[in-house]
Amino acid sequence: MPGCFRLAGCVWISPAGREYSLSPATRSLLTTLDEPLLVRGYFSAKTHPLLAPLVPRIRDLLTEYALASDGKVKVEVIDPLTDPDKEAEANQTYGIKPTPLQAADRYGASVVNAYFNLLVRYGDQNVVLNFQDLIEVKAAANGQPDVRLRNLEYDLTRAIKKAVYGFQSIETVLASLEQPAALTLYTTPNTLPEQLQVLPATIAKVAQEIAATSAGKFTFQQLQVGAPGAPTSDELAQQFGLRPFQASFFSPDLYYLHMVLSSGGESQVLFPAGDLSEASVRATLETALKRGAKGFLKVVGIWTPPDVPEQDMFGQQTQSFKSYTKIAEVLRENYTVQPVDLATGQVAAMWMCCCWSRRKASRKRICLPLINI
Repeated sequence: MPGCFRLAGCVWISPAGREYSLSPATRSLLTTLDEPLLVRGYFSAKTHPLLAPLVPRIRDLLTEYALASDGKVKVEVIDPLTDPDKEAEANQTYGIKPTPLQAADRYGASVVNAYFNLLVRYGDQNVVLNFQDLIEVKAAANGQPDVRLRNLEYDLTRAIKKAVYGFQSIETVLASLEQPAALTLYTTPNTLPEQLQVLPATIAKVAQEIAATSAGKFTFQQLQVGAPGAPTSDELAQQFGLRPFQASFFSPDLYYLHMVLSSGGESQVLFPAGDLSEASVRATLETALKRGAKGFLKVVGIWTPPDVPEQDMFGQQTQSFKSYTKIAEVLRENYTVQPVDLATGQVAAMWMCCCWSRRKASRKRICLPLINI
């Protein structure tokens, strides 16, 4: 790029002063806004000398958000220390407090209480990015601290997405779907552990409540794996990558308790989480439906090698207990998670991060390709 240079490995600065160019993912999210969105910066005029140069860069990025939103994003930058009403609102309503920062110069050390926060407000939802969320500190070669912004666009867009999706009612989300969503619960009632016996009924109740207010945009069915007219274990493994759980450590019984949410040719595999209450099940379903709504930012692909049967203490082969359902569950809170087949040795248009256990006994590896959409 002629006339430009790169700063801190991640920011382009041009002579025209347009430091930031928003990503397509951010612009796509901004086009989904149905209500005005407020982004307010709380920055003290009297602050740490290493933080002061970062404030104009934050202002520039906020301006780009406002310009890209077609008037939907309102940007404010204030110094709460000069406006008692705004400071009281920040403290009492949003829990925003000044951070004590120690600075040293040739005259000695001093402590300054400074604001360095961003507030994102959409409807009745608000998300606060504080001092620790916005910056990172590293030691420079001369021993002095190197203070820089983190991935500011990513952090801010994630905060906006959290506020926007938190504000959307499930009815609004369903109405925005281009094609209806269908939830299927696959179970094996005869082999369910005792503590899970009531869970299918709980899932059915929550799903039917959502379906009743969906105007036909959400349907639910429950199928017993292997029953006449229902898929077999092999068919579920081939179509969705589903594998049964082992009922207990010493039990040979296997069971299914898997939810598959399908919409627009895409499917998400869901697992009950949390305390397995109605509220927990509803949160799982609503989060999955919101992930399918327009404007979602990322898709994460997970790959693990095929399970290799292990031997128990009696020398008998048993199903491997190694599972990555927990990491998939955590990722699903913010991403659409899809299985990835690496049989060809390639994953097109993806940036891949591979993580694996250092223990010799556990040689599975997880590859997390991130796809911008």
